[in-house]
Amino acid sequence: METVKEDVVGKKSLELLEKADNYIRLSTLELSKHLNGKVLELGSGNGNLTQHLAFDFEITALDLQQSYLNDLKNKILNLEKTKGKNAKEFKAIQADLTKTPDATLINQYDSLLSCQVLEHLPDDELVIKNYAPCIRPGGQIVLQLPAHMFAFNNLDKNLGHFRRYSRKSAEALVKSVGLRVKKSYYFNFFGLLGWLWYGSVLKNQILPEKELSIFNILAPITLKLDLLFSRICGLNVIVVAQKPN
Repeated sequence: METVKEDVVGKKSLELLEKADNYIRLSTLELSKHLNGKVLELGSGNGNLTQHLAFDFEITALDLQQSYLNDLKNKILNLEKTKGKNAKEFKAIQADLTKTPDATLINQYDSLLSCQVLEHLPDDELVIKNYAPCIRPGGQIVLQLPAHMFAFNNLDKNLGHFRRYSRKSAEALVKSVGLRVKKSYYFNFFGLLGWLWYGSVLKNQILPEKELSIFNILAPITLKLDLLFSRICGLNVIVVAQKPN
């Protein structure tokens, strides 16, 4: 595949999130509740979440940026040294999600995961349609997406987002390709408040590093309170759907 232009803003945001280890760990735990077996991840980025999932699941990670995939592989190697154990079988493949997937990926996976990716693409339905055939019958697709169009602001624009999602629109996305919705809910209520303050009120174009560090410290407490708000609103929406047998 030809060299892809580096996403400077996206890379900076991912590097900031690397320091939010509490938030990343808890987000990974939340998503892992819905995964099983062999996992195909659409748009792994630099692997902030994927590196942790790799010790519990066999993962094939796809991303358009080869530099991100290299970062991911290095993170897994470093975690293996820290943990003193090997990750499960892992593959990293450069791929354009808007193109038809390689035939070797079809009907090979029990779970399909995409976290904060589809909002960057003009045709999100095309991506789901392309990759749904990679899941075995009875397998699951798990999407984490930015929530609520009322929260669309300078932060979204600078990150190249085309949209944010409601539970209804996230469910409609997976239903459009014949998947059955098992559940959907909002996640990270207090993160939404911060997003609105810094992006809509203060008009910031990138996440503030100091405030992100504070949020990371509070994450173990604030994310536990999500049970009170998961049906109402949150920074993200998570939808879990199943492929018919």
